[in-house]
Amino acid sequence: MQQLARDPQWLNLLHYKQSQSGARGQSYVDDVRFFLSADGKHDALAELQATLQAFYVTPQVSQCQFVARRQWLLEQIPELTTNLPEVKCQAYQEWRGKLKTQRVVLVFASSYLNSPSSMYGHTFLRFDPEGIDQGAPLLSYALNFGAITGENDNGMLYAYRGLVGGYPGLFSAQPYYEKVKEYSRMDNRDLWEYQLNLNDSEIDRMLAHIWELDKINFQYFFFDENCSFRLMELLDVARPGHRLAAQFPLVAIPIDTIRAADQAGMIADVIYRPSNRTKLTDKINQLSSQQQQMALQLAGDINVLSSREFASVAADIQRNIIDVAYSLLRDENNHEARDSTVAKRRFQLLKALNQRSDAAVVETEEASLSRAKLLPPETGHKTGLVGLVTGFEEGVGRGKNAGFVDLEGRIAYHDLLDNIAGYPKDTSLNMGRLVVRLKEGESPQLQRFDLLEITSLSARTAFFKPLSWQVNAGWERQWTEGKDELVAQVNGGAGWTRETLMGGRLFALLKGRLEYNPGFEQNLDIAAGFLAGAFWQQASGNLMIQAEYLDFADGADRSTFQAQYNYVLAENSALRIHFKRTLNDSTGVNEAGVSYRYYY
Repeated sequence: MQQLARDPQWLNLLHYKQSQSGARGQSYVDDVRFFLSADGKHDALAELQATLQAFYVTPQVSQCQFVARRQWLLEQIPELTTNLPEVKCQAYQEWRGKLKTQRVVLVFASSYLNSPSSMYGHTFLRFDPEGIDQGAPLLSYALNFGAITGENDNGMLYAYRGLVGGYPGLFSAQPYYEKVKEYSRMDNRDLWEYQLNLNDSEIDRMLAHIWELDKINFQYFFFDENCSFRLMELLDVARPGHRLAAQFPLVAIPIDTIRAADQAGMIADVIYRPSNRTKLTDKINQLSSQQQQMALQLAGDINVLSSREFASVAADIQRNIIDVAYSLLRDENNHEARDSTVAKRRFQLLKALNQRSDAAVVETEEASLSRAKLLPPETGHKTGLVGLVTGFEEGVGRGKNAGFVDLEGRIAYHDLLDNIAGYPKDTSLNMGRLVVRLKEGESPQLQRFDLLEITSLSARTAFFKPLSWQVNAGWERQWTEGKDELVAQVNGGAGWTRETLMGGRLFALLKGRLEYNPGFEQNLDIAAGFLAGAFWQQASGNLMIQAEYLDFADGADRSTFQAQYNYVLAENSALRIHFKRTLNDSTGVNEAGVSYRYYY
């Protein structure tokens, strides 16, 4: 019995932390209804004994509640086949009959920076019934794990409680079309569907265990015990041996869990489901500048259809222009209150589109998206980072140069200069970035620690006008009155970004900053200012040039100019060079360095 209690699959079924060995440990489950022993959360042997006892004493209730445990015990102790009281679990069989699952799909929803819970993306499972290849999977069921939040919880409160485990987490199921509507239509998030190569017995084990988890509470943590970690536990139950959940003892970034499943040989195929906004953007890019302008005019005035200019356009191009105008109105309707005038115009455009249904389409959606050569997210660089920087610091008025070496680390996940393959363009999201500096003749010192850094620099166009924004909180070194001070700060800004030649971006943001600096007369001070710059993102490397100016309330001011270039060596390695000049009132400091960056 002691040996059975240590079996990895029994510990999987109890959701015991895989870093612990033996029958004693701790389960991630925080619901007493999941345990038949009062000590079950901490004692796998006691839970095993209590389970066997319950299967004899209350067979109908216990065996039908813990179907996966029953299946596993029958495999491990064959004599139970004849010894255990026979039961018929009608509710479970009806549920399985309703699902008729023949395939399991792991779905990744791309990152959504406007929601704290989805900044790193989100994963969930889809269960496809028999015959799904002959029809769309939208009627399949999706299984999601998420935090149960309050109706009035704002983003800041959610982020805080998510970090400290202040929410319960539950599994929930809903039709897949509801998830597609939520992610693809409302949030403009692309979906990547990873078909798993689970066989019938593995699917059976997974579903039997999911039945056991109905309405069972887990404590939800944003970084580790999150949606993706819970799904890794389910895959461990389905196919024991890979210890997928054990690979994420501290942080479970969704895309990293996709990589873990891929490296375990569990992914058979990948299907890309672009969001409505992605499809619309692709349609717009197929039109010439003149045709794009015509589509914009048509979206605002249905009379453009009867204009001489529109009549001069070929029938297939007319259809594409109408399609863009109609899709643009649908996109706007997703985020604004319904307007009867706009609804009427949409109907007229749809009618005009149907009247031209025989017109050839210039390029099919599939061909267009294929042409874009989009890379699946798991092919991008890994999200952890370690780096080694060597450089020098020149202080104006100090009379000498000081060489330094920086040791850099980052928990997650991607910045604007990192290799863009597999990642959203124009966005940066970093958590737990730490830089320790070693200077000549000095002790190691904390140079920088970013709790959180988020930047969104999506370009404004005639069709879409996203707000560019940035937030950052943490500690950093600033030369103040000739001293190298470690300051605590929170800053943020908002503005706009425009596209330039060769795929570049120009951006300008108005900024505010709250800083605690021991070198200030008033240690706690606020500042207003701006940030402006340009960046270019290419497959081989990325370049950014930016300037920032801050005017503090106590009369001090700070100007910063910075240029950085990141050269991609391989998928998970890069070289980065930087130059930075900072001017605090009369104190100027120049810094230059080169770094090797490794992603893990």
